[in-house]
Amino acid sequence: MANTEIELCGIKLKNPIIVAAGNLSQDGEKARKSALAGAGAVVTKTAGNPKHPCYSPAYVRISQIVPETHFSPTRQSTPGYMTMGHDHWITCTAEDWLERELDIALKGGVPIIINTSGSPRIASAEQPHDAWKAHAARKAELATRFEKKGASGIELTYQTAQFACLGSGVDTNQMQMVIRAVKQAVQIPVWVKMPYMHDIEMWAAAAESAGADAVVFTGAARVVEIDPEAGRLAVPTDSGWTAWQGAGRRPLTMYCVAKCTAHGIKIPIIANGGVWSSIDIIKFIMAGATAVQLLTAITMEGMGTIRKLNSEIKQWLDSHGYKSLDDIRGLAIETWGEIHQEEFKARVDPKQCNGCGLCVHLCRRGRVSAIRLDEDRGLAHVDQSKCIGCAYCTIVCPSGAISLAGWPPPRKNQPK
Repeated sequence: MANTEIELCGIKLKNPIIVAAGNLSQDGEKARKSALAGAGAVVTKTAGNPKHPCYSPAYVRISQIVPETHFSPTRQSTPGYMTMGHDHWITCTAEDWLERELDIALKGGVPIIINTSGSPRIASAEQPHDAWKAHAARKAELATRFEKKGASGIELTYQTAQFACLGSGVDTNQMQMVIRAVKQAVQIPVWVKMPYMHDIEMWAAAAESAGADAVVFTGAARVVEIDPEAGRLAVPTDSGWTAWQGAGRRPLTMYCVAKCTAHGIKIPIIANGGVWSSIDIIKFIMAGATAVQLLTAITMEGMGTIRKLNSEIKQWLDSHGYKSLDDIRGLAIETWGEIHQEEFKARVDPKQCNGCGLCVHLCRRGRVSAIRLDEDRGLAHVDQSKCIGCAYCTIVCPSGAISLAGWPPPRKNQPK
């Protein structure tokens, strides 16, 4: 069977699935249980100071507040496994982790990574240099103590709702100051966790040049959700926003991972956010990720999810002739920026077409439609001379009767 073991920043992991910082690692016992559930590693809930209170309610499943009526049919509502949460509490301070919780977590037998804030609470770019210098010194001192206690790494986070995000209160010089201070203090790897940003490769390059050993994309995004029946915010917070978690974030995280791979970031990339299924993990590895972090999927579907996903990854690799994750890492980025001069044409399978006409109404090239309903059978027919191969019809066809002939084309280096 295929091998899913990896090496990440010199740390050997039995699989690429890491439990992300959050409710499944908010204290030593929970971190230990996550480790015993089969995780390759566990990242602790933010080791902060002081403790922060939990808002009530702190979580809500988005689909629960989207009534399934004719105003919002199921097909158009948000997928049910997306959650909203304002992850604004810290149950264990840094001192708690140092005194007892880390020792408990280490009994799980896997590497434990300490998550801690990379920026001061609600920082601003205008804060005095001395304030950032003091923060960097504090993080370096804590990292040294965590290393002595047996932590395998430090994750500096610049993405949470309660701390400033990169680009909105933190600049590259401030981020690099903290990274360098921590790197000079410890021998264990230092990861940098970032939010979604259009220019993510610039921030990743800045972290890399400061000595970061890996980057993590993406942290929980700041969003707002409304309960239409109550006429109020779905999750009450003092800031007004909350944190978006769940499967829906996958394309945003994929963008960050793929773009940084394509732009030559050399340090390992860890995907976090929107990782839900074994196919999601395979996609992220193909985009260039070395490992992935999961939280919501495990929370929603149970601790058995970790071993289930790892088993499915091995089965997929076997069925496709791959021996390890190294064989597919970054594979899809070979096609980054690739365009095709030829036009791929839509084709209809008459056995599957139900004659609904949805494709006819949306297909327009100016005033010309490439699709019409056959007068005799009432089935969709594509005029190949007019089709531009946009594939819009393949997406909206409810019966899956339309495909794009010739797509996807083989990769340039694809083995025969």
